[in-house]
Amino acid sequence: MSTFEIRSYGYNYRMPISRHLNILFIITLFSASPAVSSETLEQVCQEYRQDPVELISPAENQNEYRQNENQSDDFSSGLLWKIETPTGQSNYLFGTMHSQDRVVAQFPPHVRLALAKSQPFIIESVLTEESNKVFFDSIFFKDGELLSDMISPPVYHYLQQVLPDYGVPVEKIPKLKPWAAFTLMGRPKPVNAKTLDMLLLDTARSLNKTIISLENMQELIEPMQNLSADDQINILNDTVCNHRQIIKDSWELVQLYLARDLAGMMAFNNQAHFDEDVFDRYIQGILYDRNERMLKRIIPYLNDGSAFIAVGALHLAGEKGLLKTLKKKNYKITRVY
Repeated sequence: MSTFEIRSYGYNYRMPISRHLNILFIITLFSASPAVSSETLEQVCQEYRQDPVELISPAENQNEYRQNENQSDDFSSGLLWKIETPTGQSNYLFGTMHSQDRVVAQFPPHVRLALAKSQPFIIESVLTEESNKVFFDSIFFKDGELLSDMISPPVYHYLQQVLPDYGVPVEKIPKLKPWAAFTLMGRPKPVNAKTLDMLLLDTARSLNKTIISLENMQELIEPMQNLSADDQINILNDTVCNHRQIIKDSWELVQLYLARDLAGMMAFNNQAHFDEDVFDRYIQGILYDRNERMLKRIIPYLNDGSAFIAVGALHLAGEKGLLKTLKKKNYKITRVY
């Protein structure tokens, strides 16, 4: 029997086409050789190449954000927010980054104090043996389809070189679905370190907090599964062709997070993309639809009061983000950190 492990890694919202990664996993997870082709990877990638990210200052990001959002509410910076209901119940909403970078995987005293005095602790997703099984069962073709028949030989060859670094043995690549391939490799190579979310979860358990998971594994992977085969292949090609730049860009995203620059993270996400239609479909499922679902699920806990809610920081920001939407519903929003 195969053994495997899945670890939640995180959001790199400047993925290939979308430059946006929602769920990233390490797995120890079948190999056919693609047909011989004279086409090179460089030729395949000519139309997909993306320019490097130009990081601008948090002040510039936040000023542009305010102008574009045309709002008086300043939700352009901050990660920890106090949420008060119309009846006066207090709660906390914290934006995380699902990164194994050690400079990210720490949380300040403000967050620790807010968590200590809150009950329950609500997190985006809690990984379990059952959720691992759901993910593992979903990432492989079971109907005889092969990844090597769907993509060009140079792209497939690149995957054979790179995916083992992300926990996928070469012999298991042929049956890997395109969405699983781009999800796995759309971030830095995994390391043996916990994410900020994991550390928060450990702390909540040590404080005997009630743990509530906002989403299950099937809900997390549905946005990728629901993409058409063409969209999946488009994103996979884009991921391969810009892979080195994506890894570099991940550092830029870390800097924006450390600066608590929600506006910068939104700007990072909203750059020009190779195919804007594909990006729009992807971001709708991976971000906006999930924002709506999260909102419906957290409101009862907010109304009860004393909840601490931790979700990816991009779910907080923007016109369709949780902060602005809660404000429209007459919740009082105050930045804490």
